[in-house]
Amino acid sequence: MIETKAVLRFRQIGMITIIAVYFLILVGGIVRASGAGMGCPDWPTCFGQLVPPTHESQLPPNYHEIYAERGYANTDFNPVKTWTEYLNRLSGVAIGILIILTAWYSRVYLKGDKAVFYLSMSILFLVGFQGWLGSAVVASNLQPFMITLHMLVALLIVALLIYVIARSQREFIDKINTDALPKSVKIL
Repeated sequence: MIETKAVLRFRQIGMITIIAVYFLILVGGIVRASGAGMGCPDWPTCFGQLVPPTHESQLPPNYHEIYAERGYANTDFNPVKTWTEYLNRLSGVAIGILIILTAWYSRVYLKGDKAVFYLSMSILFLVGFQGWLGSAVVASNLQPFMITLHMLVALLIVALLIYVIARSQREFIDKINTDALPKSVKIL
């Protein structure tokens, strides 16, 4: 396949997406390590609002009872945890947009390497599933199995993205002279 602007654009957006997904995984780790996973106890809103509150006075007077009835043990409002979780969600939306762009730009491979296009579309659907899974993590009140599954799907997404971008460069990679490399590296 000839290096066209469309091919280069696909690879560039793909690399940006890979880096952004790693960043989102880091943010998710920060959410988990800081205990901010229930900083927004509902989904897709946060305390029933599109933009989360910054102070307890912005919540309904009976919010403790509302979330206690939903099974949450700790109903205290913590703005740092709330905004940490909310930034995780916003990062997820940004990833969704990047994945849509990656899938869109992969159309250039429909004639040359359909697998790149179809895998890009699969990643798009997998990210949609990951968004739903994130809501299920919140709904489960942070069940360890759900958190683990959410992380495993994130790793699958990044692995598939890396494969798709590497595959899109297959012709270039095939031209690399590997004769000087040790046999163990060639196998890898």
